[in-house]
Amino acid sequence: MPGAKREPAAARGPSPLRVPPKGSFLAHCVDALRATASEMRQNVAALPDAEKPAAAWFISLAEPRRPWLWPVWAYCDLLVRPRFAEAIGKAEADRLFSAWPDMARNQAILEMDFRRRRASKEAKQGPSPDYRDLTHLIIGAAYEEFVWKNGDSGTANSRHAAISNRLGLDDLGVIRRWEKGHFAKAATDDELAAYVYFSPQLDRLAEIGRLRSRGLNGNSFAETDA
Repeated sequence: MPGAKREPAAARGPSPLRVPPKGSFLAHCVDALRATASEMRQNVAALPDAEKPAAAWFISLAEPRRPWLWPVWAYCDLLVRPRFAEAIGKAEADRLFSAWPDMARNQAILEMDFRRRRASKEAKQGPSPDYRDLTHLIIGAAYEEFVWKNGDSGTANSRHAAISNRLGLDDLGVIRRWEKGHFAKAATDDELAAYVYFSPQLDRLAEIGRLRSRGLNGNSFAETDA
């Protein structure tokens, strides 16, 4: 309607980038990745050393705002080691961590304890869900999937609409904002690699969701064609 004022953000509810719409394919994928992170935490002893960096990254995505809840080894790999590498060089940091692993572990424990004690009461009890890291990953995978299947054909609007539809979102502006914001300005090399890695798994997650919806009478996601 011409001249109509846009609905205030508070009335529209939280951004789908922060809290995926209930019942959407995006929410289904977030739940699947959070479950993957939880399994990695519980079965870390069985993980090969080569898979631990990816596991640490998954765990951090699932709980980005409370790093004191990460496993000590994950905190050490993601936060302590990079800081040492920046200060003394990667080769020297690797040598140090290899020679004195207890030093790195103790440093991580001290920092985690400090973060926990300094955290707000709300954070300790569990903050409101904020899944931006996971939704960025999933949207990136859907973006990679679309580009792989369709190349550069079509308009930006058609691309945004197709990806929004794929993820069960009713606002293609979400994808537009992600593409112009996070993807263009903040995506890291690790994220770009993750987009490529996850894009083939979207169909598998969709099939799991369809089986779930048939068994749970409507507790499904709003994916129209996958």
